[in-house]
Amino acid sequence: YQDERLAILQGDFFNLTADHLKDVQGVFDRASLVALPIDLRQRYSQHLKNILPDQVKFLLVTFEYDQEQMNGPPFSVNEAEVLALYQETYEIKRLLTQDLLDSYPQFRSAGLTSLQEKAYLLISRKHVE
Repeated sequence: YQDERLAILQGDFFNLTADHLKDVQGVFDRASLVALPIDLRQRYSQHLKNILPDQVKFLLVTFEYDQEQMNGPPFSVNEAEVLALYQETYEIKRLLTQDLLDSYPQFRSAGLTSLQEKAYLLISRKHVE
C-alpha cells in the first residue's frame, strides 16, 4: 500500500534492501525485536543496520521480565542486549521505563512477577557526528 506520505511493505523482512528504505526517515519497532528468539535478534538487528539510511531516527520499544518465569514471545530484551545489538551504530537514549504488569493480566497469569516496558531513541552515530 502506498499514498503520498506512507508506504506499507509486506513480505519477508530479510528480503528488504537499502533501496526499499532509501527515503525512510523514521522507524518504530514496537513488537519486532521482542517477537524474535535470541538467535534471530542478532541477524535482525544487523540486517536493519545494513539497510537503513543514516538519517533515520529509530524508536525501539522492548519488554523486560524474568525469562525463567515465562518464555515468550514476546521475549525479554534487556537494556544490555539493546546496547550490544545497536550501540556501535547508534547513539542510544532510554526515553521511558514503565511497569506494565497490571496492564497485562495475561502475563501475571502466565507467572510473571514483573514486566517493564522500555522505550529507546536510536540515532545513527554517522548522523550525530
